[in-house]
Amino acid sequence: MTRMTGNGASATVTAGPGFPRFALGLTWLCTSRVVGAVALRRNGPADLVLLGLAILGVLAAAAVASNKRKPLTLAFSMAAGAVFVVAGPALLGVLAARGGIGAGDALLLIFVTSGFGTVTLALTRRSRTMAG
Repeated sequence: MTRMTGNGASATVTAGPGFPRFALGLTWLCTSRVVGAVALRRNGPADLVLLGLAILGVLAAAAVASNKRKPLTLAFSMAAGAVFVVAGPALLGVLAARGGIGAGDALLLIFVTSGFGTVTLALTRRSRTMAG
């Protein structure tokens, strides 16, 4: 993306190398808060899984925000994102088998876990690419 400066020259405007990690940390923080809110909205034993996912999201946000040992923190973020993507459908299957979830809650559960997990995986890949 380019923009014109005051003297008529153009300057390139791009996100700096820290941007994907910053966005990744914010995404993990938002993900953990939303999953925690969904867990508190529901009432049942499966909510412990959602609360565990929320805690995992906070840990991933803290790891990414620490900006130490980038390869290790990005690997942890990648693993946590994969857990989110897999945990949503697995939890939905358990709840559906018990008959303890409505269609609206099912869509919310899938969107929150798998949707946010996919976004964090994409941002983690981008962070890894930019970290070199």
